[in-house]
Amino acid sequence: MTNHPRPILTSDDHEHLQRLMTTLIGSRSPLADIVRRKVDAAAIVDPHQVSPDLVTSGRRVRFAVNDGRSQEHTLTWANDRRSRVSTLSLQQPLGIALLGLRAGQSISLQLGEQENSTLVVENVLASLRAKALRRTLYQPSLECLSRWEDDGGRPAAMGWPLAVHG
Repeated sequence: MTNHPRPILTSDDHEHLQRLMTTLIGSRSPLADIVRRKVDAAAIVDPHQVSPDLVTSGRRVRFAVNDGRSQEHTLTWANDRRSRVSTLSLQQPLGIALLGLRAGQSISLQLGEQENSTLVVENVLASLRAKALRRTLYQPSLECLSRWEDDGGRPAAMGWPLAVHG
């Protein structure tokens, strides 16, 4: 990578990257280089406090490589080939390069045997999970979510924060 904006990682994504880095000790692969740079330079934030334009795991991101056609994928740590949505693994250089960037930022890296490629984050979209949660929360017929406490947006029946972004 030649252009290195300081990544902003959720504590969950940072933890995943640290675990991945331990499996790459001694490796000189492009993947190991990207992981090391992300872990070393990252600013760490609470997963519930990230801005909607930040690329994190589970979010859909629209990006272009070398001013080419836009691509849109959901970033995921799992490699579920049965998924109906287009995913991009965060265990591949392209996925990790995007992680921690914001809409409008770009990064340069070497993909395969090619010369440096430039990735541009065009847009960060709500994750499918967040969209499903938002649809569920706005269905008043769900009894478990119908009792609200006045505590800043936490359903009384479930006790979890409503930090849906996007």
